[in-house]
Amino acid sequence: MDSKRKHLLPSTGQTLEKISRFCGINLSSYLGRLYNIVLVAFFCFLTHLTWSDVCMQKCSQHIIKRILVTSFYVLYTLLTLTLRITSLFRPKQFTFPYQEMLIVDSILESYGAQFSNKDIFIAKNLQDGVIISYWFLIVILFSQAAIVHKSIYIMWYTFRAIYLCVSMLLTFGLFSHYVNDIYLRFRELNKIAMRHSEEKLTVSYIEFTTAGVYDKHDGLVNSKIRSIQHIHHTLFVLAKKVNGNFNLPILLGSAILLNGIILYLYDIYNHIKLRDIGAEEVVFQIIFLFWTSLVSIYISYTCQRSRNESRRMTKILHDVFLKHKSLRSEVVYFSLQLVHEDLVFTGCGLFEYNMSLVCSIAGAILTYVVMFVQLDTIAKFLIVSNASSYVENNSTEYVTTSAA
Repeated sequence: MDSKRKHLLPSTGQTLEKISRFCGINLSSYLGRLYNIVLVAFFCFLTHLTWSDVCMQKCSQHIIKRILVTSFYVLYTLLTLTLRITSLFRPKQFTFPYQEMLIVDSILESYGAQFSNKDIFIAKNLQDGVIISYWFLIVILFSQAAIVHKSIYIMWYTFRAIYLCVSMLLTFGLFSHYVNDIYLRFRELNKIAMRHSEEKLTVSYIEFTTAGVYDKHDGLVNSKIRSIQHIHHTLFVLAKKVNGNFNLPILLGSAILLNGIILYLYDIYNHIKLRDIGAEEVVFQIIFLFWTSLVSIYISYTCQRSRNESRRMTKILHDVFLKHKSLRSEVVYFSLQLVHEDLVFTGCGLFEYNMSLVCSIAGAILTYVVMFVQLDTIAKFLIVSNASSYVENNSTEYVTTSAA
């Protein structure tokens, strides 16, 4: 056996699942639920404390920025309350379906399926390392802002922002881990199907002396096809279950990312317009803009890759197994199952997560940024016009009074 191969893992997101418990996610005990209630109360206190003193005063002169920040606050609040309330009443919703996957893993291991060190490193260690690095970056940047401003309200705002960013990253991290786990098993299943199809082609050239031996082999191949079909159906059901469990949090998280990218771009535009390009806030916004875009692209890529690997079974069936008349009934039945079980990851059924979504988001961001810049220009023009009219009216009244 290859020493570089590892046994199938129950989930690559076990590290994030342990970390998520500190944020009140996936806690099923009564003490954990009490901890969740305390977190909700503390979060509501921080939201009430920082809303008027930090955000509204800071954005009082920018109507568009005030709208974006308000949307940011509302979406983040909805996401946090959704995670907390769901974890309170359904504490195991954001965990990996271990019991169902255990049956699939046992069947796959019986066929010799295993993960390599590269699979484990990319799906588990590399992704967790990137997420933890992003957490440290968030803590450093927000802590620096709190130290520079030396305000108690900025400090409370820093705690709240760090907690919100960690909760959102945990949601995206767990979802991407679970989708990656399903992708790896789809890939191993496709390898098994290819290997057994090659064995069938090899045996088909052997002339059997009795019909009984041929029927026995043919029945064995049919049973393998049914087993592969059962595993594929189970993986599809588990993928839809994961998508359903994370439907609302991922939808709110995607809206937060879209709103955040527009807000950062609008802030960068304002700094450039005011010739304040060297400010620390611009560097802060560019870094967050990069990481926010990276999260969106990675989630879309993960879902697209899993769907492609699921649909790859159709090509394997029609390229190999359909050539044999004795297997056509099983292959046709399996093909009908694949037609009705088209794996798609969606955000509450409103849109599909794939790479084309990235292009749509980019177009929407560009459209909204241009629209906000135009609205900002129009608003300033109206302000100047009103000010000019006010000065002219006052000048006329002053001249009239002086003449009288």
